[in-house]
Amino acid sequence: PQYGIRPTCVLPLDEGGQMCPDSAFLRRLNAGDDTGGPTRYTSIASRTDGIVPVASSRLDGGACLVTDRGVTHRELLTDGRVYRQVAYALRGRCPPAVG
Repeated sequence: PQYGIRPTCVLPLDEGGQMCPDSAFLRRLNAGDDTGGPTRYTSIASRTDGIVPVASSRLDGGACLVTDRGVTHRELLTDGRVYRQVAYALRGRCPPAVG
């Protein structure tokens, strides 16, 4: 989650605490352009993730932002529809949303 998630704020830094929205790590990461250079960026998030809110998955700038439904946090790693979205992105196209 590019912009962090609040529940991680109670964790030690080396066990996920660096993902606290107010952490020094995320302040440094987000200090510049989220999508700098010639690389094309795609962020795939799910409204039904259950762990990472869509707002924390965004990339400001020139990113392709895809918001799915019906895909859990774990399924983002295993769902065939998400794999097809990744394939779209690797071909330089903004993939359609799922669900």
